[in-house]
Amino acid sequence: MPIRYVYYDNEIIDFGSGVNSTIRMLPYLSQSSQGTSIDKDGSLMYLSRKVSKSTVAQLYIMNDPFNKYPGLELVHKEPDQVVEILKMQNAIPQEEDLINYRGTRGAIKIWEAKNIPEDIKVNEEFTQRDPYGDDWKFGMLDELEFRE
Repeated sequence: MPIRYVYYDNEIIDFGSGVNSTIRMLPYLSQSSQGTSIDKDGSLMYLSRKVSKSTVAQLYIMNDPFNKYPGLELVHKEPDQVVEILKMQNAIPQEEDLINYRGTRGAIKIWEAKNIPEDIKVNEEFTQRDPYGDDWKFGMLDELEFRE
């Protein structure tokens, strides 16, 4: 089945047609009795249409490939220890943050909202302190609109 997007070497490749999903290629680290080996393109992460459009996928997994979040600034990054060791050995590219080694391993990243566009709405529901209080309704955030 043809997939429309591939994220590879910090770049999004759009084939122009296919299923509106994204494949994220990851290095794969394996260990055996013969030693350790790294396959630069040995693992794939499938991102469905909805997941690939999520903020987590856009920022954390693909480093904002469409520049949709210029108002967010990466203020903290704590790399995974295995990833850092591989970078020091030049076994993976310096810009790589994710690998597949006994599961997906990646950095802890924290962003801060700066230069927020004026058309972003403020929703008081996001600042509620007691989600289980009397005024909390199931699904109350489902119909929110974020831009005017």
